[in-house]
Amino acid sequence: MRGNLELRAIFKSLIIAIAAVLVAGGTAQAYVPPTGHTLGEYAADGITTVDMNVQLNEGTYYHEFDMDYTCGADGVIAFAGVGKQFDNQGEAISGSLDTVNRKLTYNATYNGTDFGWGVDATTATLVGTATSGDIDWSGTWNGYSLSGGFHNVPNCAPAPVAGNHGQYVSGATKCGVKGKALAAIAQDATKIGPYAAC
Repeated sequence: MRGNLELRAIFKSLIIAIAAVLVAGGTAQAYVPPTGHTLGEYAADGITTVDMNVQLNEGTYYHEFDMDYTCGADGVIAFAGVGKQFDNQGEAISGSLDTVNRKLTYNATYNGTDFGWGVDATTATLVGTATSGDIDWSGTWNGYSLSGGFHNVPNCAPAPVAGNHGQYVSGATKCGVKGKALAAIAQDATKIGPYAAC
């Protein structure tokens, strides 16, 4: 490859593309509305920013939601907002997506009625590996297959644990711990952070 400039350029482009995916938090995703629908079709009805859209089955029923996101603990992101579909006068939605365990829960209720629909962690999962930006998902509700996407999801990565296991083992080694005692420490992954003073 050293003498082949074309292969070197291809290899460099490939490395840059892989790095871009890793920096973005996973693979790029963007759920596309079903045939006959367009992203933002309910803008005139107050859905000015589409933060979630979903279709039921082949897309006869298609909803768009304008929501606010709130970062929680351990990669869980709560959301609440308003939505619209052709057969309702608007709807309210609230729920959460778990970017670590790849689960989704929400409940949407049509305005002026008690009709509600939604998913829980046993009926819906996040697709792919994205943790922010566009995140696709799929699920089921009342016999319907659901597919949809979240958009504009903030980066709510879990907070890193202070210290790590390697730090603890290294500290024990520097303090002179050897043999079976060091092996026991190395096997116990719950020991993290700085090793106690020598």
